[in-house]
This record gives sequence, structure tokens and C-alpha cells, in this order.
Amino acid sequence: MRKPLNTILLLAVSSLPLQATAQPANIYPAKPIRMVVGFAPGGGNDILAGLIAPPLSARFGQQVVIDNRPGAGGTLAGALTAKSEPDGYTLFVSSLGSHGVGPNLYRNLGYDPIRDFEPISLLAMTPIVLVVGKTLPEVQSVQNLIAVAKAKPGFVRYASGGFGAPPHTAAAVFETMTGTRMQHVPYKGGGPAIVGLQAGETHVMFGPASTLLAQAKAGRVRALAIARSNRLPAFADVPTFAEAGLADYAANAWFGLHAPAKTPKPVIALWHRQVVHAINLPELNDRFTDADLERIGSTPGELDQFVRKELFKYARVVKETGMTIQ
Repeated sequence: MRKPLNTILLLAVSSLPLQATAQPANIYPAKPIRMVVGFAPGGGNDILAGLIAPPLSARFGQQVVIDNRPGAGGTLAGALTAKSEPDGYTLFVSSLGSHGVGPNLYRNLGYDPIRDFEPISLLAMTPIVLVVGKTLPEVQSVQNLIAVAKAKPGFVRYASGGFGAPPHTAAAVFETMTGTRMQHVPYKGGGPAIVGLQAGETHVMFGPASTLLAQAKAGRVRALAIARSNRLPAFADVPTFAEAGLADYAANAWFGLHAPAKTPKPVIALWHRQVVHAINLPELNDRFTDADLERIGSTPGELDQFVRKELFKYARVVKETGMTIQ
């Protein structure tokens, strides 16, 4: 007979540090762990999950499997996780879409972002970058884009990873600030949105620097501006939005880790220690820097307070930008 879960977890916590060796059946984790990502492969959430899953697998001695469940700006994956067994074997890479904008945008979300989750850690942030594809060769700057969008309302199409995802929100704020109107084309994740942009299905995209700057470096898109207080040394030719004439524009994407509500506290504590260790591994320094991911590693309580502030902030953004409630 297996011991009660809380007893198992207490044993697991006392056995730290974990080793990448076979574990007794009564020690957590005793089987692979699913890390749910609410976007298709290639987006910022997926990139971050791909960075931390291998070292977590090594530390736990069990495979941490990335499960991509794209749709509705990450909220479909959020609903899936919220309904999963709170046994420590399903975790969720949460984001602005699932825990900031989505709850203010969808009437039938299927979960409460506070009540139905246990916070673990705010993992990382990345600024938003505005890029243009090759279908608008005349657009060489933010001011060029504004001029085209004003001259032809609804002509410029912008890609996003879904309603409520950071690219959607960032574009809506841009439209409000500049008095422009563009056409939103949602995809099932940042990866497909980038593919659509490169294929000429859309003209521009606001998206995480962690994904779009690599595309700009490869010459597939052209970066117009980045939402930072200063330029990135590795992309010194990309101006900030303030330098581009939008001093008050600010947007970023963030990535957290949540578990279903009622997941035992020892599991939450264990995961918090392990994930903070993973994101701060020296061997990942260059990969986080290359992806322009700012590592955070907050406490569970700090993530809880952060999410509450994001919910309040984007309730106003959704209302002021006129984003359509789904």
C-alpha cells in the first residue's frame, strides 16, 4: 500500500537535493511530469519551457514532458491544467494571456486565475518587439507604419498568438496610442504567427523579443522598435519605442509556473526550489541572454501578488482599447 501523498511529499522534500537516479515508488516524483504550454512550439512560452525542462528532468530523476496545448491566448491550456489532478504531475507555464488579459477578455474562461491555481514562481520576462515582414518594404520605421495605418485604416494586418496573448494586447495599446486601426489575425501560438508573417499572410507583429529578435537577426523580418528603456547591445540598430516617438509605450511578456489548486504545499515548495535552481544555472546564462529573457525566480507569494496586479491592470487596458470580449 502506498503511503498518503502528504507523507510521500515530506519524504521527497527532506531528500533534497534530488539526483538523476531511479527513485523508490513512494518518493515524489514516481513518474513523468507534464509541463503544459498554452502555445504551439516556437513561441516564448515554449522556448522557456525547453530551456528548463532538461535540468528539471535531471534534478527530479523523471522526465519533464512539454505538452503544447495552443489556443485562445493560452487560456485553453489554463483550463486544462485547472481541471487536472492536483497531485504534482501537471504544471502550467502561465503567461500574460492566461493570467492577465484572458480573464478580462473571455466570458466563459473555464477557470479562475487565482482560485483555481497554486502559484510557484514568476520565471522570466521579455520585452515586446515590433517587427515588419517583407510585404511592407516601404515601412522602415514606427512612424512609417503609423502613416500607412492611418492612410489605409484596416489595411495593415498584424499577427498574434491568439486573442489575449501579449502580441494582441501590445498591438491594441499601440492602436489606441497612435489613433490607428489595424486588422488582427490570431494564430494558435507565436510560432505559427511568425510563420504567417514570413509567408505574407500578415504585415507586422508585436511579440516577445525572445522569439522575434532571432527572426530579425536571420533577416526574415525587420525590427522597428523594442519596448525597453534602452537599446539591446546585441541589436544596437533597433531603437526603443521612446526613440521611435512613443515615449509612453510599454509592453512585455512574462512567464510563470502554476499548479492546479489544492496541490500539496510540499510539492509547491519542492517545485519552487527546483525551478529557481534551474533558471539560474550558469550553463544557461548565454541561452537566456540570447533569448533576451530576464530571469526572475520569485516566491509563490510574489507571483500571486503579481498576477493580481496584472488582472487589475489589464481590466483597464481591455476596456480602454476596446478589445472585443469573446
